[in-house]
Amino acid sequence: MVLPQLPLVLLLISNIHSAQTEERPKAKVSIKPDQHVFRGETVTLRCDIDGEGVTSWKYSWYKDGSDSVFSELQEHTFSSANESDAGKYSCYGAELGGSRTSNISDEVTLTVSDRPRAVLSVSPQKWLTEGDPVTLICEVKDSSTGWTFSWFTLTVSSDYRNRYQILSDSSRGAGGNYTVSSAALNHTGVYMCSAEREKPPYYTWYSNEQLLWVTGVSLPVSLIISPNRTQHFTSVSLSLSCEDQSNSDRWTVRRYIDIWGLEDCSSSLWGSQTGSTCTINSTRTSDTGVYWCQSESGENYHPVNITVHLGVILESPVHPVTEGDSLTLRCLYKYSASSILRADFYKDGSLIQNQTPEMIISTVSKSHEGFYYCKHQERGESPKSWISVTDKPRAVLSVSPQKWLTEGDPVTLICEVKDSSTGWTFSWYTVTVSSDHRNLYKLLSDSSRGAGGNYTVSSAALKHTGVYMCRAERRKPVYNTTYSNKQPLWVTGVSPPVSLIISPNRTQHFTSVSLSLSCEDQSNSDRWRVRRYTNNERLEDCSSSHWGSQTGSTCTINSTRTSDTGVYWCQTESGENYHPVNITVHSSHSESQISVLHTLSSVLTVCPYLIVTVVLIFKCCRMRGLMVRG
Repeated sequence: MVLPQLPLVLLLISNIHSAQTEERPKAKVSIKPDQHVFRGETVTLRCDIDGEGVTSWKYSWYKDGSDSVFSELQEHTFSSANESDAGKYSCYGAELGGSRTSNISDEVTLTVSDRPRAVLSVSPQKWLTEGDPVTLICEVKDSSTGWTFSWFTLTVSSDYRNRYQILSDSSRGAGGNYTVSSAALNHTGVYMCSAEREKPPYYTWYSNEQLLWVTGVSLPVSLIISPNRTQHFTSVSLSLSCEDQSNSDRWTVRRYIDIWGLEDCSSSLWGSQTGSTCTINSTRTSDTGVYWCQSESGENYHPVNITVHLGVILESPVHPVTEGDSLTLRCLYKYSASSILRADFYKDGSLIQNQTPEMIISTVSKSHEGFYYCKHQERGESPKSWISVTDKPRAVLSVSPQKWLTEGDPVTLICEVKDSSTGWTFSWYTVTVSSDHRNLYKLLSDSSRGAGGNYTVSSAALKHTGVYMCRAERRKPVYNTTYSNKQPLWVTGVSPPVSLIISPNRTQHFTSVSLSLSCEDQSNSDRWRVRRYTNNERLEDCSSSHWGSQTGSTCTINSTRTSDTGVYWCQTESGENYHPVNITVHSSHSESQISVLHTLSSVLTVCPYLIVTVVLIFKCCRMRGLMVRG
């Protein structure tokens, strides 16, 4: 490269070609930490010359084509770079005590910018449901080399100033991505990041703020809003209460709004808090933001997006709607004789119902999730509200230590709500069969003693035989899970008041045969019914026409099938169960095999006689033919 402002002598030296000398090495410039640095960073320029046989060089540094040497060191350092240090740098070397020289290096450009600010983004989205994955991405724009990243949550101090609290596992996001594979409710919060590099470390400014809002059904606390909707008029009173199972006062209402950022309700600027209830006496549009409950230890739960609007608003639920429930939306206007307007309703920008005072979805499904708003021809349209639809959680029932018991054994039924362990109260049921053969769930008389999730029988009795289920609930108004899976308990003993007599007298039976099951007690009474619980978790009565017929206390299955495999027992008129027996019906492959073998054996036995007969007939025919020709 030709540098027009370098001394003429240097240019001549750099371009002389001599066949009698070795080819001269070329100098090379490198810059650390990067060619693009920021004001205040430590920057090092280094000149390297790969010349064989040369042990030491005298270096010359040039900037922006100037003919003056500003440094003669191999490494030149700017301890605190600024804009005046930016430019194009090149270097040149001459052998100390020798005659060899290098070619001048190519120019390398150093750029110095203002102190950067890290940029934080969220993928795929900020509003999450429990279990969703999410990644926070921190970057330094126009610079990607050598940065290490740190991660913070934003909190409010007692004097209402923002504080940055480093995450306990911040180091796992040092590469620039902080990933949560399964978001939990306590991940709700306001996040920031910063970057640093080199020693001594050089720090960027803190990044922009990014919010993560995690919703779900397994909340240890609920944010109760009055009036109970997410959109509100201006100049009205608004109450926000954090309510848990114990009605404690350990919760604080906090909010994040675009204008002021993170704020505490106890701040005199916008609200006042008494116990766990925050009151806004007169709402303003600037109160629009996300509100949530924070524990004394700093964990955040149940974020709700609240909008304060001057005109038409949409009345929509605060909490996510559960699949199968109904949903009602209304269009409201503060200054009309009737606050409810006849309006058009939209979902995700598409008209779905027009000129009606309310829109009702009788059975909500996941497809109903989206942004809703209403529009009145004269009064205008409401802001948009996101309607979230969640799966109804199901309780899961298990048995410890086992289902088959002997009189006197201890057993515990364990009811859980998966991925949620806080605030649930449990109820316990036995499954019975109605007169029209439907399953009914009968609440145990002492169900309350298993409210904590474990229903323990310290000494199992014969009457504990049966099929059990559980269900969980919490909060006010009460929120119920679906009923759990079924779990049977089978209790055997030497002193049953009744015996289940099976004919043929065995526990395994062939298909397509008759099977008799009789409940026999000392008095030969007819007060017993035969019931069964099959492998497909069906509880059935013998009097059901589907599989058997009962006469007195005897149940008859006319033609057995493999689906008849299950546990059979005797039940009293009062519903007590005794003497369970595990019966298996199996395809009679062995009989088929025996029949095939018998047929093959018979054929093989007859075969020699058939062969002899065929040979004799053949010989007779042949002799007859010879005689005719003779």
